[in-house]
Amino acid sequence: MALVKSTLTSARDETIERHRGLAVSLAARFSGRGEEMDDLIQVALIGLTKAVDRYDADRGTAITTFATATILGELKRHFRDRAWAVRPPRRVHELFLRVQPVLDELHQELGRSPRIDEVARRVGASAEEVLEAMDAGSRRAATSLDASPADDRVRPLSSMLGAEDERFTGIDNHLSVQPFLPGSPNASGRSSACASSPASVRARSPNRSE
Repeated sequence: MALVKSTLTSARDETIERHRGLAVSLAARFSGRGEEMDDLIQVALIGLTKAVDRYDADRGTAITTFATATILGELKRHFRDRAWAVRPPRRVHELFLRVQPVLDELHQELGRSPRIDEVARRVGASAEEVLEAMDAGSRRAATSLDASPADDRVRPLSSMLGAEDERFTGIDNHLSVQPFLPGSPNASGRSSACASSPASVRARSPNRSE
């Protein structure tokens, strides 16, 4: 029994290693979209492992076909769930992932950058939906405040942020004591009120009795 299990594990590992190149090539399709290539390969290998574990030869589907669909699904799910700094609606996510390869395909076929209406016809969406997806895709990665601008004359965003002014505390303290300062319009009134308070009267009463 242990020998059978070991044999199955060895065959599984060999199958995964044999199709590793497929996983890497599929991951490369998604490069340049704000994710590190090493991370994409890891996601693709997870998809390959799932495909090998779920593959059933009795269904008549080639393992490369089944693995390709599983790996692509894993990569698309990764972008939909994790790779966006601001997550747009799911339909926009999925349309963006369909638009990207179509842009490359049409560019090769036409020898120029495709028009929006050409892309829309190929993916089966309206021009407005394609524009929405492309706009969302261009905003999927957040820019670091410390990133160096392309123009050397422009300062990093972090250098333009304001900082807490410690003098605000002094202003609060000044406003609290200002009514009691000599020359303040309310200073004499507050002094009279303090002098005529019950505590002040009680403090002076023994002197009057003498």
